Amino acid sequence: LNNITLGDKKVNYSNLKFALKNSIIDKAIRKKQIRLRSNIGELGLKISGGQLQRISIARALYRRPELLILDEPSSSLDVENQKLLIDILKGLKNKMTIILISHQESLTSVCDKIYKIENGTILND
Repeated sequence: LNNITLGDKKVNYSNLKFALKNSIIDKAIRKKQIRLRSNIGELGLKISGGQLQRISIARALYRRPELLILDEPSSSLDVENQKLLIDILKGLKNKMTIILISHQESLTSVCDKIYKIENGTILND
């Protein structure tokens, strides 16, 4: 909870629910793999890389930003959770502007506009 809200003294539970759902960390909480008040350890060492990545996404979503910048958001996720993330991002794209940086071709289905960088040159698809 503190990791997602950054220690916010007055937790906005509506925003928290939005962040948990849209980062797909709520799935791990429902399965009781982790709890909302779990100690995740120094640098998140007590949880998986995928769970740590989803907590980071939840932290970014907690304040319901107008602009969300994600750099390799699926790098620690398994194939099933990558598909869930793609579905979530598709649902978010009408709620906020998303800039997505990734080497994953599967994430391009989320994008309205794609830019590739090759040999230091930006190419517009």
